[in-house]
Amino acid sequence: MADKNTVRKIHREIRRNISDQDRQAFSAVISKSIIDSDWYKSAKTVFLYLPTRYEVDLEKVIEDAVDSGKKVCVPMCIGDGEMIAVIPRSFDDVNKNSLGIREPRQDGNHEVCEYDMDIIFVPGVAFDVKGNRIGQGGGYYDRYLEKCSKDILKVGVCFESQIKTEIEADEWDLPMDIIITQERTIFTKEKDISI
Repeated sequence: MADKNTVRKIHREIRRNISDQDRQAFSAVISKSIIDSDWYKSAKTVFLYLPTRYEVDLEKVIEDAVDSGKKVCVPMCIGDGEMIAVIPRSFDDVNKNSLGIREPRQDGNHEVCEYDMDIIFVPGVAFDVKGNRIGQGGGYYDRYLEKCSKDILKVGVCFESQIKTEIEADEWDLPMDIIITQERTIFTKEKDISI
C-alpha cells in the first residue's frame, strides 16, 4: 500500500486534472445531494469550508444554510496546524491566508463557534470507502476533530475520482461517517445519523 505522501501527490494531480466545467457541475450535484438529505435538513449548526480552486465548491450549501436559519461556521487558521471555527458577519468579507485558503479576516469580523456543532464538512485529497481520509498534510482538521463532540456528524466531501479502495490510517485519524461525491453517498459505518 502506498504511503500517504505518495497518495497525496497522485490524488492532488487527479484533482487538478478535473476541468473547471466538470468541477462546477460535480459541485452542483454534491451540493444538491447535501441540501436534499434529511441529516443536513435537521442540523442547526454546520461547519463548512471555503473551497480552494480544486476542492468541491459548497457555496450553494452555505447559501442554503444561511437562508434556512442555520448557524454557519467556517475555519480560520490561528497557528501552525491549529484552526478554530468562526461565524463570519459577512461571507463577502474574506481574504486568503498564508496557505492560500479563504477565511474571514482576522479583524474581529466574526464570532468564534464552539465545538457543539451538528455537522462538519471535511475536504480532503483522498478518501476510502471506510471513511479514512488524506488531507493536505497540515493536520488542521485532524487536530480540530479531536476537540469536537463525539456526536458530530463528520462528512467527507470529494469528487468520485478521489475515492481509493483503501487508505492506511494512523491511530490518530478519525474516519468520516459519510463520504459524498457526485456519484454516491457512502455511509461508512452503522451509526444513527439523525441530528
